[in-house]
Amino acid sequence: MLEEYEIFQSIINLLNQDLDIKRVQLGFCELVHKLCQSETTGLLILDTEDPRLVQRKLYRGNADWFIEDSFQVQDKTLFEKLANKKTFILNLLQPEQEFDSLYELHDQPYQSVVLLPLNKNSEFTGLIQAFNAKAEITPKRIELLNTVAECYTLSMKNFDLVRQQKIDNANLEAWRWELLQSRNTLRAMFDSIPTSIYIVDGKYKIVAINTSRSIRAEQKPNNLVGQICYEVLFNRSQPCQGCRVNETFLSKKSTIRTDRQWIKNDLITDWEISTYAILDESDEPSQVIIFEQDVTQEKRLEANLIQSEKLAAVGQLAAGVAHEINNPLSAVIANAQLLRRDLPDESIDARESVELIEIAGLRASQVVRNLMGFARKEQYDFVAIDLNETILNALSLVKHELASRSMEIKTVLEEDLPMIHASKDHLQSVWVNIILNALDSMESGKGVIQISTTFLDDEFKVRISDNGAGIPPDKVTKIFEPFFTTKDPGRGTGLGLSICHRIVKQHGGFIQVDSLTGTGTTFTISLPRIIGN
Repeated sequence: MLEEYEIFQSIINLLNQDLDIKRVQLGFCELVHKLCQSETTGLLILDTEDPRLVQRKLYRGNADWFIEDSFQVQDKTLFEKLANKKTFILNLLQPEQEFDSLYELHDQPYQSVVLLPLNKNSEFTGLIQAFNAKAEITPKRIELLNTVAECYTLSMKNFDLVRQQKIDNANLEAWRWELLQSRNTLRAMFDSIPTSIYIVDGKYKIVAINTSRSIRAEQKPNNLVGQICYEVLFNRSQPCQGCRVNETFLSKKSTIRTDRQWIKNDLITDWEISTYAILDESDEPSQVIIFEQDVTQEKRLEANLIQSEKLAAVGQLAAGVAHEINNPLSAVIANAQLLRRDLPDESIDARESVELIEIAGLRASQVVRNLMGFARKEQYDFVAIDLNETILNALSLVKHELASRSMEIKTVLEEDLPMIHASKDHLQSVWVNIILNALDSMESGKGVIQISTTFLDDEFKVRISDNGAGIPPDKVTKIFEPFFTTKDPGRGTGLGLSICHRIVKQHGGFIQVDSLTGTGTTFTISLPRIIGN
């Protein structure tokens, strides 16, 4: 017989070694086999899902199971009778009615069997059987067998715990992966939104911030989280003027306001800033989301709409008064021309005065025509004309202005230009407007205006340059807007370049302006030879 300490040492080894469940089950059956000196030792295990399904394993002293199979039990009352029982012996030659069903499980004519019921939490889970035991089953041996059964049950509990832990770890890993995927999806959505978004707590610390807003701050999002929003985003030592974050914390209500920020080159950006409360489990604001939407374009569209309304009003006014103005102007121009024709050649001063009257009348008439252009779609008569001739005609219209200011005109007009399909009067008004603007930019000292024409790749180019004051960079993009002018109040209507831009577009061309403050400005007008080609 094995010594008692050897039994306990074997049990300890089975419990402590990192063995698989098959090796542990085989080890405990081997202990029972040696303790009972049995012919065969069997292990019956109830299926956890279906208690009627029993797994059977038989051991006969070899290194592995002799038989491994499973079968269905018709009557499970036997298992209920074995619940909470300790080790006991059955004489198989004299069957006991209480355990009749047990005999059906034996496929051999054994004489006796030692039964070790396996109970876990007062529930029968299996049975270790020692058939035809040769050792004397004394109370001391039964006590050892009960200890083996309890330790086996403990080891199975440990396996269940380990298995459950693995399942829980796998579930946790799956949940972690799903959480990570959800986080990555939300982060991608958060960062892909073009609107600037960030979240702050009650102390204005940034909890989260998207890429759009961090780019504006010229930092990475991770570097901004945990920082005070008004310090790192707006370079302020206290909350921004008009900030509604605190209001949202107090009222739980969303707010909306607009803010105008100045950026480089005196450009402005209009922002629509909204705040929304994030409520905790007690329905109190714990954080606030701030949305910053760039509405500069919308504001410009609104301004353009207002401008269009102004233009419509001007057009209506021009249509109403044009007839009353044009009639007197026509009389002034006609009489000036008649008077100039009747004046003797030696009356130089008188002739110049009459010419001034005629030029002034023509300019006033042109202003009325410009205004009328906003009131109705102007008719363009496209015919084949000489481009150089339109430039020379424009210079003749402003020769008095050029002479009175001692301006120098340099022309480099390409000879033998092909005819251009265009509206003569409209193109002349473009040259006159640009030349007069150049004159206004060179009020002090002697200025030079250079005009050149070229024809290349079926396209005409007209360049008009001056060495005047130039146009500030922040205003270059606005000079073609109606009523926008860089001149002093009372010096310009802001319609000249707008009209020029529209005329050139009607001819299928475009205007490019290059200007440097203090150096001068160059207008380059590109025109196709024939519209539509």
